[in-house]
Amino acid sequence: MSAPTPITLAGNARGRLAGTDIEALASELGETPRAAAWRAAWADLGDPPRVYGSMDLAGARESRDGLSLPCLLVAPLGESLRDDLAPGGSETIQRVVATLAVIAGVPARNDPRGRRAAEGDGRLDALVAASRAQLVGWVPARRWDPLAIRRSRLLALEGGRAFWQDEYTTFGWASRPRTN
Repeated sequence: MSAPTPITLAGNARGRLAGTDIEALASELGETPRAAAWRAAWADLGDPPRVYGSMDLAGARESRDGLSLPCLLVAPLGESLRDDLAPGGSETIQRVVATLAVIAGVPARNDPRGRRAAEGDGRLDALVAASRAQLVGWVPARRWDPLAIRRSRLLALEGGRAFWQDEYTTFGWASRPRTN
């Protein structure tokens, strides 16, 4: 059994964010505080954000149009594998740690330095809260642990736009038959 790559996991997370249906989420989560917080954050956004993958970002750099805001960008950041847990066995078994980034971007018009967006006075806070409500605790692939936020940071304030990055980690297993 080979483990999904971070690229596959990021694609799964992108699909979860892009395919978000507020009514489906409400029925899935029921009337929980998490569902209520997500609904409120999503309602604050107005129009649903566009959800991009990392290859879309590469294409946006070549395009004059760039990214449509507000947006979310989901990208694989990497993986690390632990030492073989069964060195004498017929398989190589390793614990895999995968890291994904979800970047939220919003226009910060009339705020060229992005101060209001960075302080939560705008849609950046709502977009980050909505994406977290969808991803924290969600299992991105079979036999993987739920996503958890590892760290967050303000990524950029430029050109009337503000970008925030959340890094998520998840753990899984990779096993492959040994070859001689």
